[in-house]
Amino acid sequence: MSELNSDQLQSIQHILIDPLRETIRTEIRLNHDQLTDTINRLENIIQSQSQTQLTRMSSMEREIARFQAFRRRLITIYSALTVVLSMIWSIIHEKVLSKL
Repeated sequence: MSELNSDQLQSIQHILIDPLRETIRTEIRLNHDQLTDTINRLENIIQSQSQTQLTRMSSMEREIARFQAFRRRLITIYSALTVVLSMIWSIIHEKVLSKL
């Protein structure tokens, strides 16, 4: 087998290496585009989920505020009822003791 001269080596490079290089560049561009699309889709999904999460959180905060307000009203009513019933009991108790 004879040694290849410079022109033959250059010819082999044009035949083998250049198409391979172009194929690799094309694949890298294609993979980069796919990766970019995937990242954009993930970004949209994350934004959508975070918006949904914010909506749910604000809804839960409103519910908690409603329950706390209800609890305060209930405690106020029971406290007032306890005071009134204690006063009524004291009055009845005093009347019963005075009749004895």
